[in-house]
Amino acid sequence: MKIFKLLLDGFKGKPDLSEMSIDIFRVDDYLIKFEFPKDILERRHYEDSFLFEDFNIKSTEYIHQKYVNLFYVGYSFRKIVTNYIFPVNTLGKLYINLRIKKSNATIETENELSNFIEREYNDYYHDPNPCSDSMRGYHTDLMNDARIIADQRWGVNPDDEDKIKKKEKYLIHSFFLGYPPIKCKEVNIGNHRCVKYEEGNVYYKYDLKRVYNIIISGGFYLSVEFWYKLDSSYTNKKLLNWVSNADAKFEKEMLERLELSNYIDSCLNSAEEQLRENGAKQKARVVGKYAKIGKH
Repeated sequence: MKIFKLLLDGFKGKPDLSEMSIDIFRVDDYLIKFEFPKDILERRHYEDSFLFEDFNIKSTEYIHQKYVNLFYVGYSFRKIVTNYIFPVNTLGKLYINLRIKKSNATIETENELSNFIEREYNDYYHDPNPCSDSMRGYHTDLMNDARIIADQRWGVNPDDEDKIKKKEKYLIHSFFLGYPPIKCKEVNIGNHRCVKYEEGNVYYKYDLKRVYNIIISGGFYLSVEFWYKLDSSYTNKKLLNWVSNADAKFEKEMLERLELSNYIDSCLNSAEEQLRENGAKQKARVVGKYAKIGKH
C-alpha cells in the first residue's frame, strides 16, 4: 500500500499530516500554537518568548526585510528509488519559517498590510536606480541587461516572426528569473484572515515562496512562509505539480491548525479545561467508590 502511494505521488518526502508535533510561542500578550508534520529533516527553535519592545534588539535584517525568527522546520523531497552510483537523490527541500515582522506604521486592516508588503517589496527590487552594493534595483538591472542582449541577438524591432517569438521568450524567461512584482490577496483560512503572496516561480527558478501574513497588533504581524527550493538539475513533474498546488490542501491544513490567541485567555481556557478534567476524574472516582459500596 505504501509503495503504491509513493508511485502515485512520484517522489518521497511529502510531509505526513497524519502525525504532527506541536510548538508553542509566547509573543508579547499573545500565544501561538504551531503544528507541523513529524517527518522532519531539520528544525530550529529561535525564541520561546518575545516582547514587541525587544523587536529592534532581536530582529534580523535580510535584504529588504526586518524580522524576528521564531522557528523553522525543514523537509526533504527525494527520489523513490535511491541511485547509489549517482549519489544525488534529493529533489529539493521545503522550509517552513515562522517570523514576527513589523510595518513602518500601525496596520489595522488586511488591505493596509497588503499595500505595505507590496510597496516594500516592489520599491526595493524595482528601484530605477540599482545599487551595486545590495539587491536594491536588482530586477531593474536584470531587465535592462536582458533587453540589451535581446536587441543584440534579434534586433531592436525584428520583422521576422521567429525572431520576435525568440526575443519574447527570452525576455519572459529573464523576467521570471528576477523579482517580478508581487500581488497580495486576502484569504480566509480556518480562523485567520491572511494576506497571502507568492515570490519566485517553480517552473522558471525552481524556487517558490508562499507567505501568509496575519495581523497581531500595533503594526506587528505573524509571517508563515513555505519556501520550496527544488533541484533544477533533475526535474520531477509530479513534485512540481504538487508544489504548484500545495496551497490548496497542504498549506491550507497547516494554517487551519495554527492557533493565535490572547495569552491570558489561553491560560484561563487551559485552567478551565484542567478543572473540568479534574472534576471528571473526581466524579469518576466517587461513582466508582459508591459502585463498590453497592456491591457489598
